[in-house]
Amino acid sequence: MDSGQVKGTQADEYVEIQNRGPVAAEMSGWVLGADDSGQDFTFPPGTVLQPGQRIRVYTNEMHPGYGGFSYGIKRPIWNDKGDTARLKDANGHVVSKLPYGEKAKVGAGKP
Repeated sequence: MDSGQVKGTQADEYVEIQNRGPVAAEMSGWVLGADDSGQDFTFPPGTVLQPGQRIRVYTNEMHPGYGGFSYGIKRPIWNDKGDTARLKDANGHVVSKLPYGEKAKVGAGKP
């Protein structure tokens, strides 16, 4: 996850997703969101993430080299103080989650 630098809107903030598995991941209908954002991004039909491939979902920019995905929102999506990003499959099961900012520090040092 990268906080944006564009003042006011953070249009360039993004979440990067990488397929670390050995097979392609069909991501049509998968949803990326955070607990506090109130905004979800749903991957369109035909979205496939190849092994080792990285894609990014930007707040309000399009970068074809990273898949061309964008929320298309003119305000910051991600809470800079901390939250938990969640990636859910098309059936609503959490596939991955990433606490960041202050939320990432809560469990620091605990087994």
